Amino acid sequence: LQQQLCDEGFAVIDGVMGMGAVRTIREEIAQLDRAGRMKVGRVQHGAELSTNDDVRSDRIIFLSAGDEDSTGGGQDDISASTPKSADASPLLRRYIWAIDRLRERLGASASLTQRVGGGLDGCTAMCAIYPGGGSRYVKHRDALPYRAGRKLTAILYLNE
Repeated sequence: LQQQLCDEGFAVIDGVMGMGAVRTIREEIAQLDRAGRMKVGRVQHGAELSTNDDVRSDRIIFLSAGDEDSTGGGQDDISASTPKSADASPLLRRYIWAIDRLRERLGASASLTQRVGGGLDGCTAMCAIYPGGGSRYVKHRDALPYRAGRKLTAILYLNE
């Protein structure tokens, strides 16, 4: 994986989770949406944030992996400082934790950190629902005027 990321700039791992886990996580995210926990995705132009269904029509929630939460939990807990983090199920928390451990291992590669221009710090999971009916999120670059964009993205498609 590390070598492919260095050589190609991307890697694909098919079937990383079984369909049972995929279905469970998909249903848990759908429950968050039905409960009103997910918010309409916004786009940023300079310092201004807005919604625009012609550009982006998904609903999202951010969850971060953390080493401990405020209840003294272990390293597979979601950080209590992240809004809505308590909404994640044990399986979803475990997936986010595993991705964060992968980020740490990949970040130990001098060749990979050189290729992406620095360390791989932080891990935030953006769970998104695209409701169908022409929903979209147009091609874009993750870069904010005050901070460099994302260096590594892990995508878990939950459709069958």
